[in-house]
Amino acid sequence: MRLSWKAFLPSLLVLSAMTALAPADETVADAYDAILRGDYRTGEALIARLEKRPSAEIERLRNWLTSFREVVDGRDELRAKTFQWNLNHAMEALEQDKVYLALTFAAQAAPHAKDADAYSAEPWIATLTERALAEASERAKAHSWTKVVSYYRLLARIHPDDKQLEDLFEKAMRHARLEILYADVEAVERRIEGVSYKLLSAVVRQISKHYYNKPDFKKLGEGALDYLDAICATHKLFDVFDGLGNPVLRAEFQKGLRAQRRELAEKERVSYKDLLRLYVSIGQLNKRSVELPEGLLIMEFLEGALERLDKFTSMIWPVNARDFDTVRAMLAQDARLDLVGRKQMRGADEVGRYFENYDRVHDWRMVQGNVEGRPAIVVYDPQDATLGPHYFVLIQWADGRIASIRDYRYSRHVITEAAVIVE
Repeated sequence: MRLSWKAFLPSLLVLSAMTALAPADETVADAYDAILRGDYRTGEALIARLEKRPSAEIERLRNWLTSFREVVDGRDELRAKTFQWNLNHAMEALEQDKVYLALTFAAQAAPHAKDADAYSAEPWIATLTERALAEASERAKAHSWTKVVSYYRLLARIHPDDKQLEDLFEKAMRHARLEILYADVEAVERRIEGVSYKLLSAVVRQISKHYYNKPDFKKLGEGALDYLDAICATHKLFDVFDGLGNPVLRAEFQKGLRAQRRELAEKERVSYKDLLRLYVSIGQLNKRSVELPEGLLIMEFLEGALERLDKFTSMIWPVNARDFDTVRAMLAQDARLDLVGRKQMRGADEVGRYFENYDRVHDWRMVQGNVEGRPAIVVYDPQDATLGPHYFVLIQWADGRIASIRDYRYSRHVITEAAVIVE
């Protein structure tokens, strides 16, 4: 529930001007000003003194304050009850050795804690964190990366400032992303269609020329190498790419990547040309070892580099840059659309027309993502790379078709409470 003094603003503005009957040195406007600054004690004291000279304006002020407090108290009560309910379930699950379930409830409780730092430091939370990290580590050894991501995502909601957790999450996310994007040969071909070195070169040059700040190309190179390292450690890809499945060739590729990393670290200055030369060297290494498709190598090199550029810049690859006809063709006959806060549609024909609205406007840039564990499209402002995501669109699939779309374009406040992962 989101409540604000802004709901009372029209009456506040009118009342604050009606101060004729108040004492000359203390006015109704002074009382309003104190309350809206959060200085309730001063506001109450002013009201008490003003009430010695009763008037309609002062009575309306008292009624407004009473209503405002009832709203705040109701919100605080709901928050406290939500926190306690999740807390009780988390502790009960932990006692039953249901660590992941306990972690889920503990993460849900975190936003409702009065003191987030005190909550994350509680002894039982420390125990839960230790056990959750141990389970996540075991899952990582078994290469269950999507589950590992879920562990770290929930832990990060309890410990939002933990840099080690952030690093663990990013590492796991790289593996999970690779498993999803390159699940089989068909997925690979679909993903890399139209990708070429010319595209990579153009992007790197554009970053050098037009990025709002001076790029650190050394960091971009490190990010690119991180993504390529992740390919070598994502075991599910060994069944998709024969070269990766060959331990001798894989070891040669990894050895070459380590050599490139050392060489990059020794450079004092790295330009965009050095970044392009780094890719060329890796391309040659790839040809004499694992022989990954060039399009895949380019995509992962550039995605890793862009991650180090900032958290919001991403590529619209050729396969994602087509018009919406392809998406329309993927709609199930009984597809449903919920344009949250506006309207609902049903049926492939009606939902298909919804995409025409996106064709007409240019205030969006879409990237793949995940919201609360569900596949999503995360939408940014294409004109400002420094802003976070504006809203998201949830997609539900059934039998290889889009079964439902839930678009939050007109309910953007929802994203402030959501756990959003950009892939």
